[in-house]
Amino acid sequence: MSSGAETRTRNPSVNSRTLCQLSYPGSGDHRTRLADLPPRVLAKIKPSSTGCWLWTGAIAGNGYGSLGVDGRTRSAHRYVYEQTVGAVPDGLTLDHLCRVRHCVRPEHLDPVPLAENLRRSPNFGANKTACPAGHPLDESNVLRNGNGNRYCRTCHNAARRAKRAANHDAKGDAA
Repeated sequence: MSSGAETRTRNPSVNSRTLCQLSYPGSGDHRTRLADLPPRVLAKIKPSSTGCWLWTGAIAGNGYGSLGVDGRTRSAHRYVYEQTVGAVPDGLTLDHLCRVRHCVRPEHLDPVPLAENLRRSPNFGANKTACPAGHPLDESNVLRNGNGNRYCRTCHNAARRAKRAANHDAKGDAA
């Protein structure tokens, strides 16, 4: 955030009241805080039919919104959360409950330890329901390595067959 001396004016092209009514019905406290976001930030928030507030500004390669604040690049969701709710407690990260990385709606963000954020991720190994090739990762098609990590039995068997066939062909060529 820039210096406290900066005065903010409302951007008439952005209807912050509509954003507030979608997210905080009857909550004047949050309504005031959201309206206090700089107009350039409000102008980049678009409510969606799913309830998310989509960041329409810069999107980083990892899918998260970003913006420049005081010469630094910041995560848009974290900036909006800090300006409307307050600081994220030390040791916690913001988990997108909606799973939409460029959503900046504070109600969709939950401050949790990084380990919990990763556990909640659909990309976390224990949460995956299919391998990258699309085979189901149910108990009949799962193998576990020495660390307990799961992997696809179908893909493992196909790789072993291909390796045996390649070894067989190489031996045949050498003869």
